[in-house]
Amino acid sequence: YIKEKDEFVSKAEGLKSLLGEVTKESELKQYSLYKKLFEAGITLTGDLNVCPLCGREWNKGSLKDYLIEKNKKTEVAKEKQEKIDAISSAIKSKVDLIKKDVFNLILAHKQFNIQIVKLEQLNIFYGLLDSWSEAMLKPLEYFESKKWPDVSFDKMFDSSFLEETII
Repeated sequence: YIKEKDEFVSKAEGLKSLLGEVTKESELKQYSLYKKLFEAGITLTGDLNVCPLCGREWNKGSLKDYLIEKNKKTEVAKEKQEKIDAISSAIKSKVDLIKKDVFNLILAHKQFNIQIVKLEQLNIFYGLLDSWSEAMLKPLEYFESKKWPDVSFDKMFDSSFLEETII
């Protein structure tokens, strides 16, 4: 896993950067929430210049054109969300594989009482992996609510960290 460290670090940093962009650009987040509303508005407005939601007349040009323009911006948000989903899914898959191996080490330690590996530290490492796995299910939510994992992949997969904490 240490060999794959650079890939993990790169993906995690890319994801964090993307999440930072989306968080800073609150408009992007709004667009993804309002996409269905824009689409419904375009359909329901037709040739009338009246808001289908509140019934008020739209006096700033064509309401339909305005909604179409807003809807185009949702595509940018959609693309970023797709990137976030792809990266977080890839990270989660790798982390879950490592979690499985660490879990097997924990079981082996308990079964064979292996003294080389510290059980308490294995459990801590497993917990760190679990926090990353959980965060990758809803990365934007975890990032915004400051629940992002405390320990970076760079540190987790540093050979000295692994040697100090597990062996």
